[in-house]
Amino acid sequence: MIMNKNRLYFLIPLLIIILSGAVLLSLGVGEMHLSIEMLPGIFANKDSMEYGVLSQIRIPRTLLAISIGGSLSLAGVILQGIYHNP
Repeated sequence: MIMNKNRLYFLIPLLIIILSGAVLLSLGVGEMHLSIEMLPGIFANKDSMEYGVLSQIRIPRTLLAISIGGSLSLAGVILQGIYHNP
């Protein structure tokens, strides 16, 4: 199945926007609720407990989830290429 170029130019930015929203949601959701508006202030005050939660738990968790998702999709593409499965 070959995608139309116009559809591809629309799909990639849409997926990037969805990924950005998921990252922001991942940083804000948890036992300690942090809103998006609070993030710049949290990064400015490095002595706060919120900064520790973000830097030690939520940001590594989010980066790990993105890298695992990318690895799984790459493995799927490689397997489809090996077995010539469209």
